[in-house]
Amino acid sequence: MLYSTVITAIVSIGLALSYLIISRKAHRSGIVVLLYHRLCPQAEWELLTGAERNFCCPVERFEEHLRFMLADGYRFLSLTELHLWLDNPPARSEKLAVLTFDDGSSSVYEHAVNITEALSIPAAVFITSDPDAWVHEHQPRLTAAQILELTNRGFDIGAHGVSHHGLNEMPEPKLRWELDACRQTLEGIIDAPVIDLAIPLGFYTTHVLERAAEHGYRLVFTSKPGRVQHDTHPNEIPRFTIEGQMTSNELQRLLSPLGIVARKLIASIKRLPPALLGENRWMPLRQQLFESRLGPYLHSRALLRMLGTMTAICFLLLTWLIARAF
Repeated sequence: MLYSTVITAIVSIGLALSYLIISRKAHRSGIVVLLYHRLCPQAEWELLTGAERNFCCPVERFEEHLRFMLADGYRFLSLTELHLWLDNPPARSEKLAVLTFDDGSSSVYEHAVNITEALSIPAAVFITSDPDAWVHEHQPRLTAAQILELTNRGFDIGAHGVSHHGLNEMPEPKLRWELDACRQTLEGIIDAPVIDLAIPLGFYTTHVLERAAEHGYRLVFTSKPGRVQHDTHPNEIPRFTIEGQMTSNELQRLLSPLGIVARKLIASIKRLPPALLGENRWMPLRQQLFESRLGPYLHSRALLRMLGTMTAICFLLLTWLIARAF
């Protein structure tokens, strides 16, 4: 019994020290970049099924998130201010955030801009330029007039590819065309340079990042979770994906040191299937999973609970095995 108690204490202390080391790294001062996709009224969101419940956020909850961030002391930056911060990080530390949207859903114009204007929050939208791309099946893409008005109302416009397919599996000519054609289309609408890019689907390689830099993109945003640090490379900006189910309390936990570590672990696991299967096989399978009985459990809240449960079971099992050995 004494041996078991001693071993349990040793293991507990070891885990606690590991957490302190990891969490200290995760809690370094840095910028939080939020990633949303689509917005809709709460009543409409309640009727959504499958992946759309993750990728669409109720308008009311979106506003609640932003008001929580402001009340918690965060100041929001534009993409230009983020770039300047990376070039010359200030000596003093403050809570900073960046608000981004991917895909270019018309809901950004219909719902988001009035809220961001009222709260004086700059924002950016990364647009998939082909209106017939598969990602626009659920909500239509922003029209040219809407895109132009967004720029006049404080939004930065960024590229998000033409087809919304993974850039990592494309032949070289196709990759170069995606990087160029999307930007040219958007520049033709806003009559201004488009110099920032968000990676479609979050699928990329070092080669993709190098090509993006060669094509003149200033900042390249990923969907890997984490804070933007002073040493973050401009061509690999991390972001926190915000899901429709996420409350303000859960957002607060997400941005905590333990929350960041947990989200990174989940993101690492979620990157394995597309890496092993490829986009063409993984994306249809992912859709089937979201529409199956497993669908309600494929959001971060449920995955975090499962991760916590598995961690506790592994800890108890390890403690039991070590105690048995003595």
